[in-house]
Amino acid sequence: MAFTRSVDQYVRSPQPDLPESQIKYLQQELRKVEATIRTVRDAIVNFSNAPVTKTGSFTVADTDNWIICNGTGTITVTLPSASLWTGRDLVIKTIAAQAVNSASSNVVPLASATAGTAILANTAGKWARLVSDGTNWVIMAAN
Repeated sequence: MAFTRSVDQYVRSPQPDLPESQIKYLQQELRKVEATIRTVRDAIVNFSNAPVTKTGSFTVADTDNWIICNGTGTITVTLPSASLWTGRDLVIKTIAAQAVNSASSNVVPLASATAGTAILANTAGKWARLVSDGTNWVIMAAN
């Protein structure tokens, strides 16, 4: 489809004279590009990274997906924005008797649909698998 303006111009500054069919076409193409970016990003992140050990409060890095908590007190985790990482999964475990909590109320526990901050109880050996649903981090499996 030939356009007199670039796609970038249409996206950044919609014009009232743009036919509805071209708007729909551009929206479809943008969704394809966004999906490709998410797929590539997720493949990079979930590429069997080695576990990382944290001894205090921390922010989850783009390359973290297996996290071991080994601190002396409650650890607060700043999770990535769930809306930017739909489908990403994280496994967090604690090897010390310490609680692990999210810095935001964005963790949905196993037995509820209401987001809170608790990730792990203060018992050594606890673990949880969190998956982003695009809004929150949902605990899909835990002990």
